[in-house]
Amino acid sequence: GAGIGRAICLEAAGRGGNVIICDIDKAALKETRQALGKYPVEVLSGVVDITKISEVRKFAREVHEQVETIDILVNNAGVALVADILDTSIQDWKYVLGVNLMGVIHVCDAFCPRMVERGRGGHVVNVASMEGFAALEGMGAYSTSKFAVVGYSETLRQELHKEGIGVSVLCPGVVRSSLTENMRARGKYSDGVADRIHSEHEKSSFGPEKVAVAAFHAIRFNVALRPVAPESWITYYSNRVSPGLTNFILKQVANRLLKTQ
Repeated sequence: GAGIGRAICLEAAGRGGNVIICDIDKAALKETRQALGKYPVEVLSGVVDITKISEVRKFAREVHEQVETIDILVNNAGVALVADILDTSIQDWKYVLGVNLMGVIHVCDAFCPRMVERGRGGHVVNVASMEGFAALEGMGAYSTSKFAVVGYSETLRQELHKEGIGVSVLCPGVVRSSLTENMRARGKYSDGVADRIHSEHEKSSFGPEKVAVAAFHAIRFNVALRPVAPESWITYYSNRVSPGLTNFILKQVANRLLKTQ
């Protein structure tokens, strides 16, 4: 309905692909449909809460009544929370993991079996984060969910390889998107920290359209893990060469972004 998800939809349509979209936000979904209207492609849409497996399966049934199966599956929905681990309530954990991890699992569970049954391959793209391979202080629940998405994607890639289905996980980095716009905050970060993080993302020279291009690069070349923005690439490689250096750098980032006074 917005941000990276909308950009991927528009990129797909621009490449001539029919598009099927869902979002929990009916108004945002309508805006994306309108944006897709300038392309000569078919568009199906549905309002879906991906944290609820019953809604996802219902949507999948409706889709499969229209098409045999899909060729490319993209999981992009995400939410963020800034809070220390011990200030993260069980409800917060359910909220973050429900969207960021279980949402991915629900959608794959609903659509991937038909892709396998068809026997003509396909591709799955799961959008994670640079915090899916390098955790940041104050973002524990978010980092946990994104580490899990990376692990889930790696396993899914191994298992679907023999079916001719590729799996890629995107790790965008600091990108202008809707993720941080409604970011939640707890504890000592409740006073303005979320707004500061959103402001930093809004200053980024990397817009969601660059992530969309990276998604189709990953599909074309069947890339397992694809950083996008410069800081994501730098963190990815520094973490492989020197985890200690990466930890030091991320502490400086946290001190700047998460300062409470």
